[in-house]
Amino acid sequence: MLFISSCKFFSNNYNEKIAGRYYSTGILFDENEIDKDVTYSATYETTEDFYPENRVKENTILVFTFITDEKKFSLTYQLKLYGKWDIKGDKLQYTYDLNSISLEYIDSDFQASEIADFEEYFTQNLIVGIKEIITESERYPYKIDELNDDRLVLIDNEQQETIKKRVEIPEILLGSNYPKDFVTFINDFTSNKASQLKLIKFPISGTTTAKTKNTWIFVRRELIFQGDNEIDGVEYTGDFSIINQNLIEYTMGITESDILFSMKFEKDESGWYLVSYEEPNYE
Repeated sequence: MLFISSCKFFSNNYNEKIAGRYYSTGILFDENEIDKDVTYSATYETTEDFYPENRVKENTILVFTFITDEKKFSLTYQLKLYGKWDIKGDKLQYTYDLNSISLEYIDSDFQASEIADFEEYFTQNLIVGIKEIITESERYPYKIDELNDDRLVLIDNEQQETIKKRVEIPEILLGSNYPKDFVTFINDFTSNKASQLKLIKFPISGTTTAKTKNTWIFVRRELIFQGDNEIDGVEYTGDFSIINQNLIEYTMGITESDILFSMKFEKDESGWYLVSYEEPNYE
């Protein structure tokens, strides 16, 4: 396995290599004071998705632990955040959409009625604090110290290291009525762009500008699912329809609204292939 420890020779590959899902955990801070009677610490667990089209999505669980003279309790939040990433040389720059911030209070290990006022006060201030931290973080790019099949290691402007472990995106699961070789195919098809290109019969038919290998845009696994799924705060519905044992159609669109695209997969003597890609609203 190739371990990349320097951008000097591999910087041109970073834009392709970074796509994927990463997991990181750590301590945000330890024993900060709200006032002389209350101290608190915070930990985080973050799942971060980097997409080929320079989009990034972060889903973070924040746990704040408070200690007073009388008690100790924790507040747990879920933070969702969307933005853009950009790489120049060995520098990774984030640009976040502050309007996309979603902070949800999840739980406490203490009786809610006893800390309700404090939780409301803290949550309001937390949202303000998060926006300030994000705005400050955008001023300085991160140095990519390592990027490979296992992890992404970033160094911030204060020389603090963050290790993000690369994790697999869950497989696409379909019912037992779908051909087993098709289930294997659709997971291979969405695993990476190189595999996807091999499983398409070009020039592809349908109403799309991406009819050749050079113009094809990778259809990522996040967009292929059965049932309902939330993406970037919008509810979508995906559906696989078996036309016959050698032809399956997939449609994806906004729930109870427009279909955004559809694909037809056909099986021949050598296996399954994507043969058609339709965009109903294409002009």
